Amino acid sequence: MLVTVPFIWAEHELPYDFRRFSLIGIRKHITDQGLTILAEERSGHFAEVVLQLWMAYLRSLFYVKNKYVNLLMNAIFIAPVCILGGAIVWLLPRKPELYFNTIILAQKKI
Repeated sequence: MLVTVPFIWAEHELPYDFRRFSLIGIRKHITDQGLTILAEERSGHFAEVVLQLWMAYLRSLFYVKNKYVNLLMNAIFIAPVCILGGAIVWLLPRKPELYFNTIILAQKKI
């Protein structure tokens, strides 16, 4: 069984966005159900999350219904943050405390 759970992201799919777990919490729920964890991973790291959230914030400020205006806003505001941020993220150390998703591969005990 492949389990993926959002950890840091804006609310979505409301009103059903009511369960977010850390890696430890998901691990406990899975093992409590009698499953064996084969692999686990956190996707992203601190700097990537901060950069992505900043771009999501900019998008929420500037996006409108007109796709041409949105293309312009992307070019002016989001693309520079993405390009500069990509370089900054590459230079910074990976810190696992803040991440996007918890990913776990588990199987039933045989």
